[in-house]
Amino acid sequence: MLKLFPALAERLIGRYRRMSIHMVISLSFTAVAVVGMIFLGMTLALRFSAHTQELMGESSRRVLSQVNLGLDSYLRQMMGVSDTIYYNILKYRDADDRENLSREINLLYEENRSSLVSVAVFNLDGSLVCATPLSTLKEEADPVGSGWFQNALSRVEDFHFSTPHVQNLFSDPDYQAPWVVSLSRQVQLTSQGVTRTGVLLVDMSFGGIQQICRDAELTNGGYLYLVDQQGEIIYHPRQQLIYAGLVEENAAQAAARSDGVYQETFQGQERQVTIKTVGYTGWKLVGVVPMVDIRADGQQMLLFGLSLLLFSAFLMAFLNFRISAHISQPIQRLEQSIKELEAGHETEIDDGEGCYEV
Repeated sequence: MLKLFPALAERLIGRYRRMSIHMVISLSFTAVAVVGMIFLGMTLALRFSAHTQELMGESSRRVLSQVNLGLDSYLRQMMGVSDTIYYNILKYRDADDRENLSREINLLYEENRSSLVSVAVFNLDGSLVCATPLSTLKEEADPVGSGWFQNALSRVEDFHFSTPHVQNLFSDPDYQAPWVVSLSRQVQLTSQGVTRTGVLLVDMSFGGIQQICRDAELTNGGYLYLVDQQGEIIYHPRQQLIYAGLVEENAAQAAARSDGVYQETFQGQERQVTIKTVGYTGWKLVGVVPMVDIRADGQQMLLFGLSLLLFSAFLMAFLNFRISAHISQPIQRLEQSIKELEAGHETEIDDGEGCYEV
């Protein structure tokens, strides 16, 4: 097999040496032009691909920033409700004065009922101090054993946001089971001059967060989801399918990453992932854009480029053939004149100038 290459190279060199100057000039010009076009085309294609991905990443960052502003405003509103209850009501009311506490908290609830599901205050042992609009705990309810309760106790003067869950603390005469995100914090309750620890729970409507995220639109059929610091999904357009185990998401890896734009392959699919942290919550907005459409566009551009290259090569070969023929004509005439002189015929040789100097 290796012996074939030197023999083939020798044959090609021999054919090249037997070519006319007309053909040598034509092929040389065409080869140089084609190589230049290939190099330029590859450079432009790579630059186009990189620029397209940069534009996608920038578009995703803008969308995530807008969603982040919406979430920040919504969460700050809920934090403001929590601060108002704590600093304007609980600190100035006796915890045993449950009637007045409930009335004032209920007034605040009515002002924000579009975003709130329920508000409740618990003692350290899990007993209910007051709640609105529902105030009857279910028999199986276990506030102390809930994650939001324990996290509130472990974070003094700090907020804790839970993942979405069904409100299952209070009995609802309308048999509603709304999805909520619980905002809990540790508070100090005063009873007859004695201060004790308690927990304030503000259940936010998950629909508000869901609507903010759902309105976001990414390019090329992309989508957006929201995870907490542990990789638990807060919002996903296919959330029910994920909970049912029918669809998977690379949420754990997204939660471990810092803000930025990444390329990844998940379940055999190439995609661009953009991550943005939602301020003080530690939640992460994750924008996912499949690269399938980009690859398809790139293949179409490649086919178009190859077609254009073949047409250009054909056109260049034709033009080079004509131009090289014009350049080589004086040499061919000189060759013919010399042959005639060698044969003993009289002939006239032009004394040309410029491109005819040969």
